[in-house]
Amino acid sequence: MTERFAAISFVASDTAEAQAARLKLVERYGDADPAEAEVVVALGGDGLMLQTLHRFMGTAKPIYGINRGSVGFLMNEFRERGLRQRLEAAHRSVVHPLTMTAVDCNGKRVEARAINEVSLFRRSYQAAKLRLSVDGQVRLSELVADGVLLATPAGSTAYNLSANGPILPLDAPLLALTPLSPFRPRRWRGGAAARPCQGDDRGHGGRQAPGQRRRRPYPDRQCRLGLDRDRSLARPRHAARSRPQPGRTHPARAVRLLRPRRWSCLAASSADGL
Repeated sequence: MTERFAAISFVASDTAEAQAARLKLVERYGDADPAEAEVVVALGGDGLMLQTLHRFMGTAKPIYGINRGSVGFLMNEFRERGLRQRLEAAHRSVVHPLTMTAVDCNGKRVEARAINEVSLFRRSYQAAKLRLSVDGQVRLSELVADGVLLATPAGSTAYNLSANGPILPLDAPLLALTPLSPFRPRRWRGGAAARPCQGDDRGHGGRQAPGQRRRRPYPDRQCRLGLDRDRSLARPRHAARSRPQPGRTHPARAVRLLRPRRWSCLAASSADGL
């Protein structure tokens, strides 16, 4: 009987820890050519995992990540023994990349695929005014911010999370739409775009009919991010302030200290400076 996952290809980041782990695994399991391998094992962090997914996109080869980096949210725990058994027992998660079509001010079109997110940033020192449309319908006529990003479930724990965006399950039929340093609407934190029921995917009452296969989470969702113009704001973005006490200076202090990724600080100021 032929053993499953007999041909394994290993890729690793340039760090010493990842390279040392690769040598140990290659010595134990061998290293097949990527074109002939049944599975590709990526040793490193989330960054290497994304690079590997891009590299083997369209080949239908499963990618198994092992954490030899810093965060490793998309990776599995490193163990030298029992790799083939772990591959057999692994749960397969299908990642659907975003297809980005960008048009610049000169009419040039650029297309690319994104696994984590697609971001739109301002290019000047002024805030950008954006118009957001989903499936051809304007959802937000004006967003004044540094930019906006559209994240997949796999990318919802990356830049989207640091921008206070929602965390989405990997199999959720949702996309996270998150503003970057929004000025107006002042309290808008973004939202999640859901795939509507369409065509034969629709069951009774708009729900999926029993026995039907689940379609891709967002095969034809379109989110349009339109840059209207850049211009200076009349006043700076909102900043928290402390009450001065006569004769005392106020040192910098943290507010809303949930994690370092959400850490913000009050600037030190003198009593007559406020």
